[in-house]
Amino acid sequence: MDRSFGGTHEWHEEDVLITVRAYPVPSARYLEISCVAGITSAGALRRLHPIPDRHLDPHARFSKFDIVRLRTKKSEDPRPESYRVDLDAISPKIGHLTTGNHWEERTQWVSPFRASSMESLSAGIRDHGKERSASLGLIRPRSISRFEIVRKPSSDWDDGSKAKLAQESLLYPRRVEPLQFIPYDFFYTFHCEDASCKGHRMSVLDWEIKQSFRRWSLQYGSEWQDKLRQKYQDELPKRSSILRWDAKGQTSNLDDHWALLST
Repeated sequence: MDRSFGGTHEWHEEDVLITVRAYPVPSARYLEISCVAGITSAGALRRLHPIPDRHLDPHARFSKFDIVRLRTKKSEDPRPESYRVDLDAISPKIGHLTTGNHWEERTQWVSPFRASSMESLSAGIRDHGKERSASLGLIRPRSISRFEIVRKPSSDWDDGSKAKLAQESLLYPRRVEPLQFIPYDFFYTFHCEDASCKGHRMSVLDWEIKQSFRRWSLQYGSEWQDKLRQKYQDELPKRSSILRWDAKGQTSNLDDHWALLST
């Protein structure tokens, strides 16, 4: 059964280092989907969407900083990094980059894409108009001043999302654990390396931070927020984390224009 997503260019094979996995969201067509991004071995950024990650065959699933061989083609999304994936041709991972030697291997892959500030990333997109320049970008913040855990107004999926998650699918007959609604949003407040940066406050969409909430709310009970802050407020900033950003669309507010996908 062909589960690939259509596009406008020819299929081709490429090796991709996975640097971003966003937490899944309900989908009318694919039950649920995740936004995945990475860097090819040829040195190009890729947005791979939609990926029904949890419904993939076990041998085809991948984690952050795995290197996987994919069959891709340019999607109809006008953003230059957006590619679609042949889900029936995902090879088992062919490598994984560790954190050894002060993250040297990972730094070699990601450092060519570093920008000095969110302002410079956004200015590039506005200046190019319809042509659009990069809509994925990486920065290393000068400082992270605050990590927030904010309770959402709702404690469960809305009716439309529940219907999507409950549907039967011929594409994905293998049932998985129901997708958990995360009743919290997570925010970073930070300043870019550029001295003119006035600061940003942005929501985090990363799979890892939401999985941490799922595990630690069960493991630590009422102390889960302390554990989450220890890792994402105290430990990560000391590593001078690189943040990966995704342009969502043209808005007047810079912080609304970009989403924080990963740390």
